Amino acid sequence: MEEFLNKFFIQLDKRKIGFFKQKILHTIERELNVKISVKQNIVEINSIPGKTLPTDFLKAVSIVKAVSYGFTIEAALKLLNDKFKLEIVDLRSIVKRKEDLKRIKGRIIGEKGKVKKNIEEIAGCNIVISNDTVAIIGELEKIFQIREAIEKIIKGSRYKSVYNYLRRTISYL
Repeated sequence: MEEFLNKFFIQLDKRKIGFFKQKILHTIERELNVKISVKQNIVEINSIPGKTLPTDFLKAVSIVKAVSYGFTIEAALKLLNDKFKLEIVDLRSIVKRKEDLKRIKGRIIGEKGKVKKNIEEIAGCNIVISNDTVAIIGELEKIFQIREAIEKIIKGSRYKSVYNYLRRTISYL
C-alpha cells in the first residue's frame, strides 16, 4: 500500500457534536480505518499510515460533511457505499441577488415540503436545504440528473416538467 498522510478539519454545529460522537464517530473509524478526534466543535479526521486507503479517507470526509449539512445518520452512512456521492449545490453561485435566495429555496422545498419529497422519491436520494446550499446524497450515476432538476426549478421550470425529466432520464440509467 502506498503511504499517504492526510488530515482534514471540519467545523460542526455545537448542537451536532454530541450526536456525532455518540452515533457515528466510531462507525466511521471502524469501517474506514481513520482516526477522528473532536475538540470543541472541530472534527479532525486523520489517515492511519499503512491502513487507510485514500478512497476511505475521502469517504470519511464526505460523511462528516454530510452530518455538518444536516443529513440523518442513515443518509450520511450511505456514503460508505461506493455507489453514493455527496453533491453540494451552492445557491450563491446561481442566484444573482441575495433577496432571491428565500424564494428559490421555497421553490425547491415546495408547499409543505412536497417538491423536495417528490424529487427524493423519484430519484431515490436525500436532500437537505440550508441557508445557501442544497446538499444531495444520491447514487453516483443519478447525481447529475438530480442536480440538473434542482437547477431547472431554480430557473423557473414547471414542477411537472422537472418530475417528468427526472423520471425519463433516470429510467435510462
